[in-house]
Amino acid sequence: INEWVFADTLLLFLEAKDYSKIENIKKIDLIKSEDVLIIFDGKNLIHAVFCLDKDLCFNKFGQTMHEIWSISKINDVLGEFKGQWKIYRKK
Repeated sequence: INEWVFADTLLLFLEAKDYSKIENIKKIDLIKSEDVLIIFDGKNLIHAVFCLDKDLCFNKFGQTMHEIWSISKINDVLGEFKGQWKIYRKK
């Protein structure tokens, strides 16, 4: 929580915790609880959230201690970032 997490580190952590990218999910309403939604700008990871259900996620805009944690609507988060989203799900 108190440290900057680089994109590669996050992806390695997800892999170590048995999460894998779900290639066949194209609709946002197929998200499940405990999924991690990651937004990519081209090849670069630009934002990630932990999904609480198909509509809500645990979110933080920024990684400094001054940024607040919030429960946000997934569609609102997706509206803040331009890019392609992918779902990572625990096996």
